[in-house]
Amino acid sequence: MRGFEKLRERAIDRAASTLGERAGSDATEVVDLLDDTTLPGFLALLGRGAGSASGPSVERDFLRSVATAAAEHAEVEDLGLNAGDVESLLRGLLVERRGPQVLANEQVQDVVWKVALKALERETGIDLDEEQRRQVLALLTSGEFFADASHSVATVLHAVPGIPIALVRDVIGSPLRVARLTAAALRDLAGVPGSAHAVVADLLADGDLDQHPAVMVHTLEQLFHFATVESVADMLGQLIRPDNKSVRLAIVIYARANGVPLKESDLDVLRTTLLQAERPDLGPLLVVAGERMADEHGGAHFKRVLARLGTATGD
Repeated sequence: MRGFEKLRERAIDRAASTLGERAGSDATEVVDLLDDTTLPGFLALLGRGAGSASGPSVERDFLRSVATAAAEHAEVEDLGLNAGDVESLLRGLLVERRGPQVLANEQVQDVVWKVALKALERETGIDLDEEQRRQVLALLTSGEFFADASHSVATVLHAVPGIPIALVRDVIGSPLRVARLTAAALRDLAGVPGSAHAVVADLLADGDLDQHPAVMVHTLEQLFHFATVESVADMLGQLIRPDNKSVRLAIVIYARANGVPLKESDLDVLRTTLLQAERPDLGPLLVVAGERMADEHGGAHFKRVLARLGTATGD
């Protein structure tokens, strides 16, 4: 993932020394924690640095507020669940990342997720339509969204159709790259004759996926491998554009549940930073994010938040 790694490493290298001091830690530890962040976690930190100084409620206050609102809903009351039950459910999914099967009864899960999502919308101020709610649930319950860049973006593209894939521009015109991209698509679509060539042709023709036969992780890995820093910045900007409400809400929910006081408007500022610069430098955003969080809660807390945002299972 050349372009993505360059973009992230440049930012981390610039921020590591300052953030190590603020966290009362060796810079190497901060580098390792930042380097392991999930893609949504990395975007959340950048958004925190890009946005306003004041932030909304996070972690237990955030989850408790959402759970209290959800538990007051008649459908949840009828199930015999209280606010503590709903909070435990949300924490299991968003922080501990135990997957969607926190409740044994699938019908009960469906009711709780539906009600809790509407409470999350109210808490974050992001309103969705029914299709967008379906998309958010697909992202939050997939397990793959809270992962590295290729897994996370592949999950988004599968759940949310029509997002332009800027990474494709670095493949067009290179027969070798097209061949490797096709081989990756064949791995993603094993057992579906002819579909890999159709997907690659679709990608090269208009730069997005009209068909979503699978979560195309290997295909995205190849696209990221060939991508330049500029294409990666454009891709990230497309993910958080204003009309992608489902992706934006999923990132904001994940951020707040894990200790980053992110607002939707922060993503607008981040997007401007990504798209306007010829050579995006995200280091200053990481520095501001870390300084704000260390000033608010201390360096040890900041390191705990970084650990929660890692690709390993949360605490």
